[in-house]
Amino acid sequence: MKSYRIHLIRCGYTENTLKGIYEGQYTDIPICDESIRQIRDMVENSIYPYVQTVFIPNLERCFDTYMLIYPDSQYAKMDGLTECDFGEYDGKSPDELADDPVFVEWLKGNPDFAAPGGETNREFAARVCTTFGSIVEAMMTSGTEEVAIIATGGVIMTICAFFALPEMPITEWLTPPGTGYTLRTENMLWHSGRKCELMQEIPIVQDGDIYE
Repeated sequence: MKSYRIHLIRCGYTENTLKGIYEGQYTDIPICDESIRQIRDMVENSIYPYVQTVFIPNLERCFDTYMLIYPDSQYAKMDGLTECDFGEYDGKSPDELADDPVFVEWLKGNPDFAAPGGETNREFAARVCTTFGSIVEAMMTSGTEEVAIIATGGVIMTICAFFALPEMPITEWLTPPGTGYTLRTENMLWHSGRKCELMQEIPIVQDGDIYE
């Protein structure tokens, strides 16, 4: 039975990531030197699955990561894979927002509560899931067996929380930059419940371990 593999890889850190600044759709800067070194080390000393096509959002940090890992593969930008719209909180740190009562409420994680000018967690998840579903459906239609998605941590965690088996809480899917998961599905599994099996963690290193 034909199967389809989707490799999910978290993009590299930026200087803002290291400072704890919220990076959504508008704060868009390159990945930092430390992250570049880490990902280059993984590329040189481990194995990333080969793919012809990589899907990325229109974010510089994701494009930078794509160029480090898959420079010879074609890429396609998909707006639906962009990080959550943090609205007025984009580009700010928790310390800057600590006295904002709306921010305090937002931190409680209500799926229908948005940052001012942003999108709710429910809207974000629906957008990401719709986009991931369209990628899988296109793979089945075209017969493409293997693709990669390089996106932010929030996007990777959301895809895994909604589609991956075994099911785990979204926070359990947090993965370091440059690493991620391979999900595998086939027609019956997908069309009966829109699910994918967790196949492996990536990249694979010589002794079979993964990067922590």
